[in-house]
Amino acid sequence: MNTLSVLKDNNATIHLRQNHWGGWVIIILGIGLCYLPQIKPIDEGVWIVYCVDGIFIFAGLLGAFYRLEVRLNIRQRSYQVIKGFWPNPKKFSGTFEHIEGLWFKKEWQTSGGKNKSKYLVWQTCLKFDFDKNPICLHESRDESEARAYFEKRAKQLKITTFDHTGDTPKERNWNELDVPVSEQLSGIQYQAVDISNPPQGLVFKKESNAASYLLPEPGFNGTSLVGCLFGLPFFLMGVFATMISMGLHEKLGWSINVSGSMSAAFIMGIIFAIIGGVIIKISIDYAFTKYQFSYYKNEFLYATFTYGHLKKEKRCPFSQIEEFDLRESTERQRRSRYRIAGAEISKFKKSDKQELFIRTNTEVIKVRDLKADISHFLKNVFYQNLEQNRPSQQSLINPSNTS
Repeated sequence: MNTLSVLKDNNATIHLRQNHWGGWVIIILGIGLCYLPQIKPIDEGVWIVYCVDGIFIFAGLLGAFYRLEVRLNIRQRSYQVIKGFWPNPKKFSGTFEHIEGLWFKKEWQTSGGKNKSKYLVWQTCLKFDFDKNPICLHESRDESEARAYFEKRAKQLKITTFDHTGDTPKERNWNELDVPVSEQLSGIQYQAVDISNPPQGLVFKKESNAASYLLPEPGFNGTSLVGCLFGLPFFLMGVFATMISMGLHEKLGWSINVSGSMSAAFIMGIIFAIIGGVIIKISIDYAFTKYQFSYYKNEFLYATFTYGHLKKEKRCPFSQIEEFDLRESTERQRRSRYRIAGAEISKFKKSDKQELFIRTNTEVIKVRDLKADISHFLKNVFYQNLEQNRPSQQSLINPSNTS
């Protein structure tokens, strides 16, 4: 993680520094690996072990001797930055006028392990005029947490902010970051729609005080079927191992030679059965889950129903909604492998569906796997409803044009 450690954080000073102790840990690990051939002699390939040791130690040295320190004097509106390798890191200083802005950006990172995947991290960065690259102050995989940190720093520093999470950067004043979307209508474009005629796949439900839309249960489709087939082997192996460990195969007249610890078999059987059962249940639940989007006069409601019962409900008053829009999917990207002419080719699979997201002053609600026409329709209805429920208007009707 690129998050800088906080040494001091108050209304007068913000002092952040990169933690370099991780570099020393890597050095110690590399030195420890040097003794591996002596503990367990290796006849061939010992040079590979020493090469890996050298890489660990070199990487540790880089981390241990690299210095990055940011000190921001809020009252005097000045900064000091130390950046570079010990013992002679570069030092920079200046005023807040030399800070080009506070950035909020996203970055795809690759996980470790055999089955690599890409995931998003959300970063708060300071862009100084002396460096072409911004300095990352904080990063998190939790978008709500990262956004709260960004807004906190913006209010402390009182400098121009830039949102780099979309296709083009959006410049905003620091004191307008938490302005509700109802006060931003003049700068938002949307298309007028007939609220009673939603796109195919969405069911309109007119209520006395709201316009609601239901996304019906998908039923047993390919996704739920694959999930069940994936969980079934785990469940069956778990049940079989549990039966064997309890001696039920003898009562059933099965002739099976059993060896090993029956206690371990019982525990592993229970674990496998639970894992498989959970996967199967989630897959079946998905087949019988429907979603509801309701537009009231003063709030938006997003609810999830499973087997006809309310499972989750999110009520968002218009005064708390700061953004309601579509964007590129933030789902984790899985790596797919292909074999062509004996060569293995791998690439990360990116979702081609946009994500509908509702950002409030406390959280970010993400609605995924919607068809493009449904996502755009729900967005248009939201702004149409918001526009027409201003103090001068009281009912949800179809406008003849957009603002």
